[in-house]
Amino acid sequence: MKTKQKVIAASLLMIVLKIANRFGASLYMVTLPAIALSVGLSSVAVRFSMSIFLIGAIIAYILTGMLSSKYSTVTLLIGGAAVFTFSSILIAVNHSLFSIMFGRFFQGLGIGFAPAFGNVLIAEAMSDNKPDKDKILSVLLAYSSIIIVWAPAIGMIIGGFLQVHYGWESNFEFLAAVGFLLIILLTLFKLKVGSGEQKKKPVSDSLKGYLFFIGNKEYMKMVLPFAIASSGITAYYLISSFVYSKAFHLPPHYVGYLSLFQVGGFLGGKLLSVFFLRFDWDTHMKLSFSICLISSLIMNLGVFGSHFDIIIIITSIIGYSLGLGLMMPYISAKVMVIEPNRKAVGSAFLMLLVLSSMSISGGIVSFFHVQHIRPLGIFLTVLSILALSILQLYKIKSKQKPI
Repeated sequence: MKTKQKVIAASLLMIVLKIANRFGASLYMVTLPAIALSVGLSSVAVRFSMSIFLIGAIIAYILTGMLSSKYSTVTLLIGGAAVFTFSSILIAVNHSLFSIMFGRFFQGLGIGFAPAFGNVLIAEAMSDNKPDKDKILSVLLAYSSIIIVWAPAIGMIIGGFLQVHYGWESNFEFLAAVGFLLIILLTLFKLKVGSGEQKKKPVSDSLKGYLFFIGNKEYMKMVLPFAIASSGITAYYLISSFVYSKAFHLPPHYVGYLSLFQVGGFLGGKLLSVFFLRFDWDTHMKLSFSICLISSLIMNLGVFGSHFDIIIIITSIIGYSLGLGLMMPYISAKVMVIEPNRKAVGSAFLMLLVLSSMSISGGIVSFFHVQHIRPLGIFLTVLSILALSILQLYKIKSKQKPI
């Protein structure tokens, strides 16, 4: 197969993998109140299941660098899809606290390989000596996101529809079907394009790769502030599903429709990021995080359960998502080219930091009061200030040309 055809096939498969990953996290968000009522769990426990899912994904990213040294990208993705499928079936047929927590952990573990290795599929399909490879990757990631970015909202709409008509268990039956479809597509890709086998390296090389990125100032100054700020979206979804349900009595699929505003803000940021590449890195990041900070301050104007809160939530989350979207394509592309021979480890470590931050934030907001939005606004403000403080701590003075 020609290089152009390989890149197209890898790009399409990357989109499917990332959509499945987003579905795994978002599909059941709107059903959290129903699951808590059905299984007899507290709102704290059922929201904490999201952190369990993220912990599984974190472990997947830790294993990514190690396993990528010994196995091909496609082989690992097939194995992860199989784990995701069987854990989804477990939750659908066994409605206990143990099965939910155990199943969510292995769902995260199985689908956790998808985002990092999805990017690697494209990088492997391209020639390493291709001019402006980082720019091409940035454009591919930015515009493929036009499709991928809608997946969480679509997942929540589907999840709400399934719950209303077939019960919350049908969400996990749907996810099991998605996992089975992934196995089929990945197998066909391996047969047609190849497995992408790489020269096997000792596991110690992967561990050295993690240490390399931890000690790489250029890498850490990009990903650490972004990871902290992006965890605010997880906090938003965990809190808003209960606020919309309890304070405003909205049905589950309506919550999914409202999530389209968050997705729209994120998509707008990604599209605008192409124009913002003309700025130096310092200006780009400070502008993005300043937008997040202003937006989170707007959320603090909530009036404790008033219907005016819906307008406040929508306005602030659009702005917050816009700020994150401005920087994400640039970061994703630069991570892949800082050290080309360690692109799998670099991409995995980026997502590892993001998921670790999301898991911590998710665990914290699980204990928040869910009758109004002001605690969420305060939390997002703290995250934005922390991200800006880290930028100042690193004293970014980059004058490099945009990619």
